Amino acid sequence: MTLLQDDTEVVNFRAALADLLVDNGRLKFRLPTEQEFKTFWAVSPFDEIVDPLIVAEGEHYNLIIEFAKDKPFWFDEVKNML
Repeated sequence: MTLLQDDTEVVNFRAALADLLVDNGRLKFRLPTEQEFKTFWAVSPFDEIVDPLIVAEGEHYNLIIEFAKDKPFWFDEVKNML
């Protein structure tokens, strides 16, 4: 987990995420399975989840994305954590 503190960190994070997604093949966006949700919830530092969750399912990774204020807020890899 990290807190992006300036524009340079945001740009670097976006570039790294773009590379990861490109190498992950064609993505399918869907709701999390029950197991993915439980995995996410087990590592989430929050007391409740009120914002949307979506999974970007790829060849190597499934990234679960939590949104806040209509923007991606939290990313976690759940395929290899199961």
